[in-house]
Amino acid sequence: MSTVVYSANAPRALVTFTDIPAAAERITIYRTADTRTEEVRGGIDLSAESPSVMDYEVALGVLNTWRGQTFAADGTELGYTAPVTLQAPGDQGAWRQQPLAPETAIRVRLAIESGAS
Repeated sequence: MSTVVYSANAPRALVTFTDIPAAAERITIYRTADTRTEEVRGGIDLSAESPSVMDYEVALGVLNTWRGQTFAADGTELGYTAPVTLQAPGDQGAWRQQPLAPETAIRVRLAIESGAS
């Protein structure tokens, strides 16, 4: 069974697929959140042997759905995996991360006094 495990320390999720067709050699993982579908960074053209990816761009406060598009060795599309979903919490505030090192995400807190003149 495919799984998704959300990190309580930062807005990220480990997505693992196990329901891969036997003929599949490669897989590309997609995330859909709030009607927008995107390839997951680090989840493009993976080996289908035991694919997993850490998704550092989980959308907060909405349902996230991941699916893997599978391909045979000759590039023939074999279809999609069953979806795996997660309702990410929306009460985590704002996060700041470096795009080239997303594992360094930190929560940003703004004090009311910050905007005082």
